[in-house]
Amino acid sequence: MNLEGDRNTAFFHALINKNRIKNHIHRMVDSHGNIFDTEELITSSVVDFFKDIFNCTKVTSLIVNANVIPKLVGDDDNVMLTQPPSEDEIWNIIKEMNGDSVAGPDGFTTKFFIHAWEVIKNDVVNVIHDFFKGNAYPEFFASTNIVLISKKDNPTYWNDFRPISLCTFFNKLVAKIIAIRLSLILSRIISINQTGFVKGRSIFDNILLAQEVVHDLNVKGNDGNIIFKLDITKAYDNLKWNYLYKILHLFGFNQNFIKLIKNSIETCFFLLSLMVRIMVFFLPSMGWARGSFIAFSIYYCYGISVQRY
Repeated sequence: MNLEGDRNTAFFHALINKNRIKNHIHRMVDSHGNIFDTEELITSSVVDFFKDIFNCTKVTSLIVNANVIPKLVGDDDNVMLTQPPSEDEIWNIIKEMNGDSVAGPDGFTTKFFIHAWEVIKNDVVNVIHDFFKGNAYPEFFASTNIVLISKKDNPTYWNDFRPISLCTFFNKLVAKIIAIRLSLILSRIISINQTGFVKGRSIFDNILLAQEVVHDLNVKGNDGNIIFKLDITKAYDNLKWNYLYKILHLFGFNQNFIKLIKNSIETCFFLLSLMVRIMVFFLPSMGWARGSFIAFSIYYCYGISVQRY
């Protein structure tokens, strides 16, 4: 007989207890060198750390020359992006989603919706249509768990953790619908030298090109050669919403589509989870939840404006 999961044995429970002890945080240090060694202080420290990351404290720079962003999205594109999806479109996308992905705050995985589709399909379709009419998520649908995964043994600073976002099923479904539709026009927006995350392009082309450039770096010439390696720290966390909306408008996305994006990110409540406990429930004012299907596509539109400046 085949069993799913691990058997309920003493070895299994011993392994769980060992991992629980290993993952327990006993001591943390903040950027100022302050030490936190009690559960209350550690909790307060991590809440302050992530609230600082996801809340905007700097004034967003204005777009000085809007002409550097060409209008590439037409009326037909906007109609395609914003029209309510059909039942078949929703169902086909649900079948493509990973049924084994970890559940978010709602506790439901894709497998549940696939197996119960005939019973719940009308409710699911009505919820998706309500969102595409311009209505924001209900607070529960917009909730996202932030789970901290340690990058190394015995982490000391909060930067030693990798935050993972666990969204609700409806949050992931709406993002998947928009992302698939965006992929149909993304190649017109993203320049040809950007090869990552664009269907029909291979990121290995740029890797090979970079190797050739480095190989020829020491070739003698009239002028010197130099390579810049740029790393945008916490790229998704530093995304300013108002600047993003302006960029999307300049590309030609209409207000209905921009409202869909606004409702996808501005109503997203974060529930910070630490040592299997929910610590705090807060609303960010910038950035985007990691792992969102649509985040890659929208962020490249954001990044193109930086390149053109």
